[in-house]
Amino acid sequence: MNMFFLNWKMMRGAFKSFLFGIGLMAIIGIYNAYTCTMFESKNLESLLLLSFGHLELGKEIFPVLFWIAPQLYLIWILRNCISSELNANAVYIFTRTGKRAKWLLSKLLFLLILNLLYWLIQFTVVYVVGSIAGFSFYNIQEGIQLIFRQYTLMVLLSYFYILIVNILSLKSNVIIGYFVAVFINIFSIFISSFFYKYLEKGPTLIKFLPSSQAIITWHDSISGFPNRLGLFEFRLSGFSVMYSIVYLIIFCLVFIIYGCYSIEHMDIV
Repeated sequence: MNMFFLNWKMMRGAFKSFLFGIGLMAIIGIYNAYTCTMFESKNLESLLLLSFGHLELGKEIFPVLFWIAPQLYLIWILRNCISSELNANAVYIFTRTGKRAKWLLSKLLFLLILNLLYWLIQFTVVYVVGSIAGFSFYNIQEGIQLIFRQYTLMVLLSYFYILIVNILSLKSNVIIGYFVAVFINIFSIFISSFFYKYLEKGPTLIKFLPSSQAIITWHDSISGFPNRLGLFEFRLSGFSVMYSIVYLIIFCLVFIIYGCYSIEHMDIV
């Protein structure tokens, strides 16, 4: 019962924090709606892709900040969900639950649920902004499939960073874990531009960077719809959505396994 109360308290706190994220996403949605209008592409597919799944390499930094800000905010509000409860209730948790790894897995599952809800809300906010602005689906069946893939990639990428923060916090400070996650995220974006501009094999290397996995317009296996817009031209040959899904799942599992190992061998004070 106490564990349920802790989870419910955490969820209430997270949803209160989500309110700022809604406002942030509304601003980003309005900005991207204006961009789409300039390109005479008033459809929901292009708006949602611009908001969540597109970056132009080597271009302005402003779109990069807009793309990365909702991720950094989510990572921040979920940064200490495990460490704070562990520090406050370590003795109770491990004397009642018996298995430390089982407790950790339950918390990581809860973080995944919050992550899923956060991005569902974010996508809905942009959809509402677009609908109010008079946007509609270009091809509803194709568009929904494309957006669902983007949602999946964004959820997995964010969960990867959330795991980094929370698992590293078992071994070090939460702030250190947060800055490691932020550094990897930002570094992945800017090193992609460097690879693209200055290295002959750069495009191949981009496919191995974490943040690249969630930029769906860089993938070559998605629908041809973005090409018809004239907005999304850059493609990486052999870079499929399935590759990115498997990539992110594997790295998430690595951190989960490492977390279970770490917590089983922790000394609880």
